[in-house]
Amino acid sequence: MCCGIKLASYKTNINYPNEEFLHASIVIFLRGLSLALITIFLFTAQLSHAAFKSPVGLWQTIDDKSGKPRSLIRISQKYGKLSAVIEKGLLESDTSDAVCDQCKDERKGHKIVGMTIAEGLEKDGDEYNGDKILAPENGKIYKC
Repeated sequence: MCCGIKLASYKTNINYPNEEFLHASIVIFLRGLSLALITIFLFTAQLSHAAFKSPVGLWQTIDDKSGKPRSLIRISQKYGKLSAVIEKGLLESDTSDAVCDQCKDERKGHKIVGMTIAEGLEKDGDEYNGDKILAPENGKIYKC
């Protein structure tokens, strides 16, 4: 049996000098075929996974000025809309007690850790649009 396929062997009085070569060729062909099928399966599985990637999860933001990690943001989805909450500040100056002094809306004076900085974002093609994003370091609200 080879690769789940039983190769029939017929005994005749005729001696074929290349019978072993034929058997080896079939075995190599079947192994190559199974390898090709596995490769195709894995490639299509990766493509289908890539097509359904979601921004939901924990993300690290990068400071525009220094290029260093700035914070950890948790993006979650509810009823098809995304929201983003600050989970942790990564700068040495960040503390769990830091508040948004620069905010100009109802978030002014609230703790930055745990603050929702974006909500109501909906998928629009390859992007998420539809609401505003707060930058707590300067209190500016950006439309996206």
